[in-house]
Amino acid sequence: MELNRTTRLVVAAVLLAAAFTGLLNQTLMVTAMPMMMHDFGISLSLAQWLTTGNVLVVGVVTPVSAMLYEWFSTRALFLWSTGLFIAASVLGFVADNFWPVLAARLLQAVASGIIMSFAQIALLRITSPRRMGTVLGLYMMVVSAGPAIGPVMSGVMLEYLSWHALFGAGVLMMAVVFAAAVFTLPNIKAARKIAIDWPSFVLSFVGMGLFLAGISTVQEAPLVGVSMMVAGLLFVAWFARRQWSSAQPLLNLRLLKGATFRRMTVGVMLAFGVFLGTETIIPVLLESHAGRSGFATALVMLPGAVSNVIASPLTGRVFDARGLRTIWAWGSGITVVSAVALLAVSPASAPWAIAGAYLLRVVGTSVMSALPTARALKGLTGEDISHASALLNSLRQVAGALSNTVLVWAVAVVPDFTDGFRLAMAITAAATVVMVMVFARQARLDRAGA
Repeated sequence: MELNRTTRLVVAAVLLAAAFTGLLNQTLMVTAMPMMMHDFGISLSLAQWLTTGNVLVVGVVTPVSAMLYEWFSTRALFLWSTGLFIAASVLGFVADNFWPVLAARLLQAVASGIIMSFAQIALLRITSPRRMGTVLGLYMMVVSAGPAIGPVMSGVMLEYLSWHALFGAGVLMMAVVFAAAVFTLPNIKAARKIAIDWPSFVLSFVGMGLFLAGISTVQEAPLVGVSMMVAGLLFVAWFARRQWSSAQPLLNLRLLKGATFRRMTVGVMLAFGVFLGTETIIPVLLESHAGRSGFATALVMLPGAVSNVIASPLTGRVFDARGLRTIWAWGSGITVVSAVALLAVSPASAPWAIAGAYLLRVVGTSVMSALPTARALKGLTGEDISHASALLNSLRQVAGALSNTVLVWAVAVVPDFTDGFRLAMAITAAATVVMVMVFARQARLDRAGA
């Protein structure tokens, strides 16, 4: 369906607002974790599933959403998914113990996974190839800014309200998007019935769920934890085998045969994993061990969130004009400096020092997330864009969930929190080095082929 310029702008605004709300919600509970640990009498390893479970479900649902995009008309799918998000947020708002809250978070994640993939696919379908970098920069601003702003927003709200208000905010924000879509969103494409591989969906969810739960369990019950991890990996291997042999895979892993796409996918996973893991641990450092309030934590994280909003669209424009090499040099430098700065952070550090280190981490990973996404999708058209977007988004979310679980484990496994925090930051530093090497390799190849 051909859309005029005004309609494209309206559609883009609605899609980006929905994606922002869903992604903001991913990390909205990060600052609330210490409060919820106290209210529900639960450990950090269990509380972190409010974020890790949400991120994991988004990753598992994302490949299905690419097929749902084909199965339903765009208008129907968008309204149903935003409606599900609102209903899940209402459940969380009225819940009074941990397990209904977790159920609400997982249902929110189902809706967010559909919305996130839907928004990226629809934006690429209505955008000309020459403006792909700019549009992806705006999308990555939303993808990066939503999770970055989440802890800041919740920190401010929790200074005056209970954690129930975080779900209430989700209801109000998505209700506005839903109302706007009812009146403005056209059908970008018609429905097309295709087969959906539901057994693969179950395999991926069970496999990743067991693996991540095993990491969380291994400290308290080593044999059980290791058994869960091994079983999870077997399920994931079974899932991968089905994808390689299927004519209509749930997740088109054959795209990974392309060396450039494979390298950029690894880059996306490392960048988001480093970002989300850091963002989860910083509030625990500030609130549980440095004695800061939720509001003070929000102020520490605010500069990073604001800088992220500025950096993402700028990255897209520079990529369109100058290519990967310039962005790689800029992003690599910031990311490496942030890794060194965070290794020096402890509960005794001044708030401004923590804020500065976190700002560098957010900006660096924002830049390093946007550029591989744009490079990976460059040259793809039609159905390949849908499958590539789903694969990138899915693996990105899985990396975030894995990072969260591993870093929380690193903090918990060491008796002294400061040593555990530094172990977690050392893990992110190692991931940063690998990420920079991956992008350096691609930048050299692009320059040689220019």
